[in-house]
Amino acid sequence: FARPRHSRHNARMAKAEVSQSFIDTAGDRADSNLDLLVEMTRDFASSLDIEKTLARALDRVIEYLDAAGGALFLLENEGKSLRCCAAVGATDIAGIVMNADDGIVGRCVRNNSGEIVRNVADDPDFYGGVDAETGFTTRSILCAPMRVQDQRIGAIELVNKRGGDGLFADADLQFLQALSSAAALAILNARMAEALVEQERVRRELELAAEIQRSLLPSPRAETFPVHGVNVPAREVSGDFYDFFTLD
Repeated sequence: FARPRHSRHNARMAKAEVSQSFIDTAGDRADSNLDLLVEMTRDFASSLDIEKTLARALDRVIEYLDAAGGALFLLENEGKSLRCCAAVGATDIAGIVMNADDGIVGRCVRNNSGEIVRNVADDPDFYGGVDAETGFTTRSILCAPMRVQDQRIGAIELVNKRGGDGLFADADLQFLQALSSAAALAILNARMAEALVEQERVRRELELAAEIQRSLLPSPRAETFPVHGVNVPAREVSGDFYDFFTLD
């Protein structure tokens, strides 16, 4: 039998309301993501202690994405190892060092690709050493690499989604990748600033050494003086000295 016209109309209206509600929710989530990213990027740009700022950002993103924990890994030892420089959550693994190729985080850095692993038991690359050491049980992983152009820096890894169905979603990965890009740029800028400070320190020390060396050389005498000498360093400081003494 034919469905009454008003029933079909009500069904279409209900479907439209659900669709609009979904669009509104997605829009609100996107706006919230953007606001948080802008705020954390501003923190990166103004921070004088990048490691503390990264730890604070990690804490906020874990809370925002409702994960049980997370860690930020940096490449060290000429890219041969990954060190956890910040960790938030049920276990504190800060300071732990692993081979750069180990685990899902190592694969993420190596392939420069974000990953969602919804069941680590099914992933042959899952590194269970941390769980064995801490007693924590990892079920799912969300990981995004930190990289600036061709320069690999590390990765951010979150574990065990707590809300909803307990699984990380594609939207979670997109947000974490955006944060990882901002964090990578902040780390690179901090390293460049540190290198400039070190260069300035070395320059000032060399200037001081040159001044001390000049003070140890005899002062210029009149043109009629029978002895003359000159010291011209190849760069700032040389290893040569000379002096002369008037005999009785």
